[in-house]
Amino acid sequence: MSTAQDIPEIAAALAAFIADGEPYTIRLDPPLDLRALAAELQLLPAMLDFGGCLGLKRNGEVASFTWNEPHSLRAEPDNRIRNIVYYQASLKYPGLAPLVPRRPADAVTCSWCGGSGRHLAIPAEFADRFVCCCGGLGWLHE
Repeated sequence: MSTAQDIPEIAAALAAFIADGEPYTIRLDPPLDLRALAAELQLLPAMLDFGGCLGLKRNGEVASFTWNEPHSLRAEPDNRIRNIVYYQASLKYPGLAPLVPRRPADAVTCSWCGGSGRHLAIPAEFADRFVCCCGGLGWLHE
């Protein structure tokens, strides 16, 4: 999803994330203030991992950066990853739920989770720490 104009739900979630007074520090050397970086890049953080961050720009574009180069945004070309980011962002920012991609007619049930959104090979006590390859949607494009 990408448009030239801001998507109101994303713009509102980004503004709220930036305005939150609680520090959001990524423990790097030197430490990284994720709220300040989000304000500078105009990127709403959706998913963080050991390598970097995936997020939503105000216009709906999915972009990422690595912790080593946080000022180098990269547009995400993979539709599967874009779908994952939208779904995962909706879990953190409920106002984004209307933007979650709907299952298309040609989608297949994810074989890793059986459509549940939770990877079947991960023990239940750890399941919330891992994101299935479908991103939790339960389906993939063929």
